[in-house]
Amino acid sequence: MPQPANSEEALRGRIARLEEKLEEASATIQAIRDGEVDAFVINGAGGEKVYTLTNADRTYRTLVEEMREGALTLARDGLILFANRRFGEMVGLAPARVAGTWLREHVVEHDRERAEAMLQAEAGGRRAGEVAILRADRGTVPSFFAFS
Repeated sequence: MPQPANSEEALRGRIARLEEKLEEASATIQAIRDGEVDAFVINGAGGEKVYTLTNADRTYRTLVEEMREGALTLARDGLILFANRRFGEMVGLAPARVAGTWLREHVVEHDRERAEAMLQAEAGGRRAGEVAILRADRGTVPSFFAFS
């Protein structure tokens, strides 16, 4: 039995509205990934909530500071944006002195190509491996890097 025309039109309207919402959500996610968004609003049962990326960053950094492993936040080009206390201890520098330097500056010369390849690999590629890290006293520390 054929459906009434108005039911088909209603379904097409719903699909069009869902496609618009999906496109908007995709654009928002891409803007967050590209660093173009500072905050966003979520409408929930308790009303609107504003989430800032600064607040999310604070939670992340608190967690990373408590880790027993050295950890870095890197830009796609290998610029170190953040180093936790443990990484600073590993290389013999204050974390504030590590931030703003390049990852390759902290990797021994014979491992730099491998570290760069891991950093530049696309998702699903080889993004983890061992490299030796240079200490400020020119010693080295074997390290396992995993990029996500």
